[in-house]
Amino acid sequence: MTTSLAGKYRLNKVFEGQECFYHFIQEKKNGKFQKVAGLNEIFEKKTNKWLCVIEGEFWTDDHTLYFGLVTQYNEAGNEYDYYRLKIS
Repeated sequence: MTTSLAGKYRLNKVFEGQECFYHFIQEKKNGKFQKVAGLNEIFEKKTNKWLCVIEGEFWTDDHTLYFGLVTQYNEAGNEYDYYRLKIS
């Protein structure tokens, strides 16, 4: 789980028992985090790519999330495509 700088949003993920994770964005309301968007669905609709495993995720502010989508597993180091998600 990765929380935005001021704590308004966080990226969370659940391992569903296979290789991939289900990723979702939560917003803090009344002191509790609530799911506001499924990242897998949004990502796949915009890119036509399958969101499976992401690493190196970080927020630059309360509305901008960066992450690396693992595209190839290697012993010498994984390969990634990098993405930016902007939350309005």
